[in-house]
Amino acid sequence: MVSINFDTVRFISALNQLAESSKHGCMSRAQLTQGWPVHNTPPTHSRFYGLIYDETRPMFDDDNEWQQAFPITMDNMGRLPSEFEGFEVFIVFEDDSPPYIVVRSKSNPDSFCVIIKDGTWQAV
Repeated sequence: MVSINFDTVRFISALNQLAESSKHGCMSRAQLTQGWPVHNTPPTHSRFYGLIYDETRPMFDDDNEWQQAFPITMDNMGRLPSEFEGFEVFIVFEDDSPPYIVVRSKSNPDSFCVIIKDGTWQAV
């Protein structure tokens, strides 16, 4: 009999949800709220189904591999699933390619990394 770790299944499900949200594009928090008066509620998940990133918190890597990277702050449900605790989830913008999402371990970034691109994910 095969033993299945339920936490792993939940994590894979969360990756699938993140990949699905990525199909709808990405938007910075500033872009999301641009043009909305202070007294109005900014657009909700019913209006934008993509990923939202925090443009005020750029991320840097040791190898200067990324030109621009920003943490993902919300998915289309208004939050990142709790399954991503202990992981960094961020979007990378490069000059010659579409943006992509990186999910990597906070404690050991070289040991676990997933790339989400074009609505699919793969371990690298």
